[in-house]
Amino acid sequence: MPLRLEIGRTEDLLFAVLDILAFSTGFSFAFTIRCRVPPDPHAYMWPPDVSGGSLHLGLAFVENAPSTVALSRGGMGLGGTSLSPCLVTSGSSSGGLRRWTTTDVWASPLPPPGRIVFSCDWESESVAELRREIDAQPILEAAAQVEQLWPA
Repeated sequence: MPLRLEIGRTEDLLFAVLDILAFSTGFSFAFTIRCRVPPDPHAYMWPPDVSGGSLHLGLAFVENAPSTVALSRGGMGLGGTSLSPCLVTSGSSSGGLRRWTTTDVWASPLPPPGRIVFSCDWESESVAELRREIDAQPILEAAAQVEQLWPA
């Protein structure tokens, strides 16, 4: 499903989720960071590692929760019920004179009906938690239409 979902931005950085693809057992998406000013060429790692370090990418499935659910690194805050999706990063690319990076992410299982919350924070860049919620229904509808390639 074509989607450009801005999670949030600072004066110099933009964080977004791009191109969610639904499968029968989960979904994939691209997590991207765009920089106004290229990072220090002597920085330890670019693109940054979203699986560890000071950049954190979060995902929560929330059933019947208000749109103001608070997330923390450990999971859900107040309101609603959180299920624990598994996130796996599968590759990164960067370009534009190091002004952007994109990491492919697999999320499993499919979300329940309700809300999906994407969040991120980046301690070393002084980015406090940013978050964005979407309705899970379009992902569930797309997953219901997937073509089975081989019998289970």
